[in-house]
Amino acid sequence: MNAIRKLLEPDPIGTFRRILEGFTAWYAQLDGDKKKACQRHGFYLNEQLSDFARELPEATLAVIAGLMKAANRSNPLFKVSFAFDPLNAKFGVKDAYPFIARENVVRGLMANVEQSNNIQHLLSQVLLLDVPGHVVELGCHEGITALLMKMTMASFQSTKPLWVFDSFEGLPAPCPEDGEFTHAGMMAATQQSLIENFVRMELEPPNIVAGWFDDTLRSQLPAEVAFAHLDGDLYSSIQVSLREVYPRLARNAIVVIDDYVDERLQPGVVNPYPGVKRACDEFFADKPEKVEPLWANWKGHAYFRKL
Repeated sequence: MNAIRKLLEPDPIGTFRRILEGFTAWYAQLDGDKKKACQRHGFYLNEQLSDFARELPEATLAVIAGLMKAANRSNPLFKVSFAFDPLNAKFGVKDAYPFIARENVVRGLMANVEQSNNIQHLLSQVLLLDVPGHVVELGCHEGITALLMKMTMASFQSTKPLWVFDSFEGLPAPCPEDGEFTHAGMMAATQQSLIENFVRMELEPPNIVAGWFDDTLRSQLPAEVAFAHLDGDLYSSIQVSLREVYPRLARNAIVVIDDYVDERLQPGVVNPYPGVKRACDEFFADKPEKVEPLWANWKGHAYFRKL
């Protein structure tokens, strides 16, 4: 603790700024597996720093809090805060980019609690209405939302087949409509990790189709779809997903679209995947259905029901 004091005391603001800059640079150069481990386990500074922080002048704390909030707004993958929560409350550190981004996610970090509730509720509607067709997920990662769908189906004793589609090589190359957050290979997962998650929950794994959507959807999607979860993240992925899923939808089928953000209706929601809404806007320009945003706390979410 004395060494930490000696490091910080001469210039707390400048030192903290350099720590953040250094950490951001270090994190950026990690390979995919190490980044994934960091995202899963989080980062925590020594809690003893809270005692030192409480001794700093309020003006100094306010500047440090501002640096924290700027870092939290600009990076959706890691969060920083005071270890002493009353300081976080005093300066709104956990309000900037809602800190729930780290504290309100389900296992695997691909969805938060509200998104999971949306999927469960809307899939339950389809099952209660006995909408004909299969259940599909386009972009399944390690299968956490697929697990949720499988368990929801089991609770209704549904025998509908569950299909999941993923490249298992991460995202394809983004295009200009996708902004600057994504890159090719991002968020890669393995089929084995998906299967292990189902085995761990003592559930039969879904039908797994590996490959890029352009190569697999047209030939391997079921002929009739009752419920679809589209989680392709990128403009091109959502574009091809809608093009191939839409004609297969049964009447009253529901499609949930992850990462859809309408900034007019969802102010303050972080939008790292702007290509998702762009693809939806273009696709539905001549369709009778309307995409409806769903509340999902700090994340984008939407759905439509087939007429």
